[in-house]
Amino acid sequence: VGVGTSVQHMAGTLTRKQMIATLTETSRSLEERKHQVDLVIAALKA
Repeated sequence: VGVGTSVQHMAGTLTRKQMIATLTETSRSLEERKHQVDLVIAALKA
């Protein structure tokens, strides 16, 4: 299963610009969650 085809299928009528904006927002959200998880790990190690 190719990632490209599934992304295109899910996107429907989304423009390339909209997809980039959505993925950028998702990436930022994941970075924030990772930071929170890293803080918990650090606290547990302390």
